Amino acid sequence: TVLYKGHKFLNPEKTLAFVTTKVVVPSENVTIGLNYKLKKDGDEWRIFDVIVDEASLVSNYKYQFNSIITKHGYPDLVRRMIEKLDEIKGKRNAANKSSEL
Repeated sequence: TVLYKGHKFLNPEKTLAFVTTKVVVPSENVTIGLNYKLKKDGDEWRIFDVIVDEASLVSNYKYQFNSIITKHGYPDLVRRMIEKLDEIKGKRNAANKSSEL
């Protein structure tokens, strides 16, 4: 079960928001904080960060990227990202081809 706990705007223009939810799994006696940061884009809201039990996805990526840049340099980070995108595109193309059969 996902429980909406509320939201607050992060700026006076009300184009950035923080939404608080809880995921409850009664059979496992588990409650997890699952929060979102959103940005208004025209008439739509888009999630730009997910925070699970106070761990931000964006902060995690920043840490990982900084670590790669520090150890191997910026070109290596870009190379890894391009490789990952190519891998994802390849899987997507394979899935599309199999669904056409």
